[in-house]
Amino acid sequence: MVIRDEARRFEEILRKIEAVVREKGRMELEEMDLTPPQVEVLSRLYFHGSTTQTSLAQELYLAKSTISGILDRLEKRNMVRRTRKDEDRRTAVVKLTPKGELIIQRILEKRAAYLHELLDPLPTDELRKFMNILEEIVKKVPDAPQHI
Repeated sequence: MVIRDEARRFEEILRKIEAVVREKGRMELEEMDLTPPQVEVLSRLYFHGSTTQTSLAQELYLAKSTISGILDRLEKRNMVRRTRKDEDRRTAVVKLTPKGELIIQRILEKRAAYLHELLDPLPTDELRKFMNILEEIVKKVPDAPQHI
């Protein structure tokens, strides 16, 4: 069936693009001395604002001990700040610091610059059509993530 063959081809193309972008991103993260889970935390805070440490662990599907270690390292580098709620001292609220915000903005800019290199050779009208098609596909994806 033609549709099934095209779906397989589409999946293969997405996998190739994702692998190249992921590898490029890893090289950039190494330069910044950050791990992918640390960037996930920074991204979540950047796009959705402050949250509790427990909620962060749940949203990123990480163990509480894992998120605690990630936050310890980010806090030592002044990228996040944890504060305790007055009404419940056991609850830690995590907030992105200005330095953390600057770092995630720099990462986003580097990703955008790399994607620009890939897309720049395409004629503008073809690129617009391509983006419209991708947006239509994303609309059909239930619970598509809204951040990095």
